[in-house]
Amino acid sequence: AILKQAASSRHLALDTSWQWMRNRDEIERRTIDCSNIAGMFSILGFICSMVQNELIYKSYQPMHWAILIMAALNTIVTFASILFIYRFYWHKQLLLQVSKHLDYGARMDTFVPAKVIMAKVHFWAEVLFSFPFLPPFVTFEIGFLQLDNFVLYRAETAMCIINSLRLYHLVRLMKDHSLSDLPNKSTVRRFTNQKLQYVFSAKRVFNSYNSMAYITLIWMIMLLVHAYWFRAAEFSACRLASANHADCKSPAAEQWTLYGSPIDQTAMIYFQNAAWAMWITSTTVGYGDIFPITHCGRFVAASAAISGAVIAAFVTASLGNILQRTPNEEAAVGILRKFQAREQLLIEAVNLVSLWWRKKRRPGNLSRRQRAMVVNGQAQTLRKIHQEARKDLKSIKSEPISFSP
Repeated sequence: AILKQAASSRHLALDTSWQWMRNRDEIERRTIDCSNIAGMFSILGFICSMVQNELIYKSYQPMHWAILIMAALNTIVTFASILFIYRFYWHKQLLLQVSKHLDYGARMDTFVPAKVIMAKVHFWAEVLFSFPFLPPFVTFEIGFLQLDNFVLYRAETAMCIINSLRLYHLVRLMKDHSLSDLPNKSTVRRFTNQKLQYVFSAKRVFNSYNSMAYITLIWMIMLLVHAYWFRAAEFSACRLASANHADCKSPAAEQWTLYGSPIDQTAMIYFQNAAWAMWITSTTVGYGDIFPITHCGRFVAASAAISGAVIAAFVTASLGNILQRTPNEEAAVGILRKFQAREQLLIEAVNLVSLWWRKKRRPGNLSRRQRAMVVNGQAQTLRKIHQEARKDLKSIKSEPISFSP
C-alpha cells in the first residue's frame, strides 16, 4: 500500500511538472525566453569574433593565446545558440499544436518529433546564419585582385563579417519587446485572424510616439555595422606583420591605384574614418574625401546609401505621425472652439441689441415711453443710479468680510 501511494504521488508530481505543456501562455513565454537566450549567445559569439579581428589588426599573431581564447569562447557560444534555436522552434511547434487543440478542437498532442523541426526551412536558415565560426588553431588568408589592386583578407576578418549577420536576432528581440505589453494576444489573434508577427510589430512601433527613438536606434546600429563592413573591405591584411602571402610584395599590393592615380588607404585602419564615410553616404551627401576602392567596399557603400534613403522615409512618416493630434487633443480643441463660439455669439448679440437701440433712438422712431424718458430726463437719472450702484459694489468687494457669532 505504501509503495502504491508513493508511486501514485510520484505520478501526480510528474503530471504537475509537465502541465505547462498544455498551457498556451506558458508555452509562449518559454518560446520567447529561448529566442532571447539564443540571441544573447549569437551576439556574444559575434563580439568574440570581433575581438579576434581587432587583435589581428593590432598585429597580434593568429596563434596568440588571447585570440585562441576568443576562438574557443566563440565555439562554445555558437553551439549554445544552435541548441536554443532548436529549442525555440520546438516550443514554437508545440505552441502551434496546442493552439490547434484550443481553437479548432483538434486532438491534444504535446509530442514534437525532431524530424518536424528538421523539416523547417526557417530553422536551417537560422542555423546557416548562426553556425559559421572560426575554430581555435585554424587560420588562413584570402587574396585576389580588385580593380588592379591586390587585396588580402584574414580568416578572422572574413569570419567576423559573416558572424555580424547574427545581429538579425535583434529584429526578433525588438518584435517580442514591442508586443510584450499586449494582453490576450492568442484570443485577439483567433477572433481577428490577424498574425501578430513582424509586420504588425513594425506598424505598431512606427505609429507610436516613440517611433523616433526606435528609428534613431536602428539607424545607429545600421551605421555602425556598415562602418565595420566598410573598414574590413577596404583594409588589406598585407599591411599587417602577420601577413604571409607571397603576392603582398607585388606592386599591386604595396601601392593601390585608381585609374592610374595612386591612392593612400592607410587611414582605413581607423574605425572613425569608416564611420564618417558611412555617415555621409547614408545621408546622401558624399563629400568624396573617403571613397571605396574595392568591389566589396562599393557594395557596402551602396547598401549604406539605400539604407539611409529608407531610414529617411521612415523619419518623414514618423514626423507626420507625431504632428497629428491625439484623440484627447482633438477633444480639447473642440471644447475650446465651443467656448470661443459662445463668446463670439454674446458679442454679436450685444452688437445687435446696440444697433437696434440706436436705430430706435432716431427722431420719429421712438416710442411714446422712450420719448417721455428722454424729455423728462429719466434716462440720465437711471444712468446716474447705475453708476452709483457700481461704485457701491466696488466698495463692498474691497472691504474684508467678517462674520459675527
